[in-house]
Amino acid sequence: MPYTPAQNRATQKYHKEHMEQLTIRVQKGFREKVAQHIEITGESQAEFFRRAIAETIARDRARIRETMKNVPKESIEE
Repeated sequence: MPYTPAQNRATQKYHKEHMEQLTIRVQKGFREKVAQHIEITGESQAEFFRRAIAETIARDRARIRETMKNVPKESIEE
């Protein structure tokens, strides 16, 4: 069944109401590295970037929590 204009309008409306777009710039050649990687993993470019960002945030938060354990409470409250 072909993609109808009504389906397109519904998709655009959903994206407008529920999604945000991020744009990044990378050095020449990096895009090809990403393309090769996602071909191996079988995920889409969007899936790869969402996963990479989510994993980095989780790792950074864990590192920050660990660092904060070593900081005296008095210095945090200042």
